[in-house]
Amino acid sequence: MRIAGGELRGRRLTVPEGLEIRPTSEQVREAIFSMVNSYFELQGAVAYDLYAGTGALGFEAISRGAKLCTFVEKNRTAANQILSYAGQFGVLTKVRVETTSVEKSIPSLAEKRTGNEQALILADPPYAESGGDSFLVQLLNGPLLRPGDLFVFEEATPRTPGGNDKRRNSNVEPEDVIKGESKLARIVRDR
Repeated sequence: MRIAGGELRGRRLTVPEGLEIRPTSEQVREAIFSMVNSYFELQGAVAYDLYAGTGALGFEAISRGAKLCTFVEKNRTAANQILSYAGQFGVLTKVRVETTSVEKSIPSLAEKRTGNEQALILADPPYAESGGDSFLVQLLNGPLLRPGDLFVFEEATPRTPGGNDKRRNSNVEPEDVIKGESKLARIVRDR
């Protein structure tokens, strides 16, 4: 897997051996950042890569102009790999890693956010992760997401038993984008 765009384009990322991590595919990352570019000025913004895994989303954000990215990953091996990549890519000063669960990190991330810059918040939880709704409620109603910020959430595409996506033939909301196994939702806080 490689970074798809920006100044780090072509740099390779791998899943640490023995970890059950589902990295966001290059095609889906391209869709995410196409959507981001349509609604948001990434240059000089801060980014948060929640459920970071390999860090692919956060490194894409840095590669495309984010001045800082905080990666939240509870698996220490994966978190250390993100720091290793940051050193290899020469972006260590643009990277912060929180080795804890996303749910536990949100209050402290909000507290540490001192500037007025806009934020891109990227969340790609494990598809089977339980408690996803409570995470969304916590994030959407909490102090981390501020006016003008952009939140992009990736989840599994709903499927019928026959393997067809129910949403493709129904009213897909404008903020939803479906790419293969992934559905992306865009949320902008306006108040």
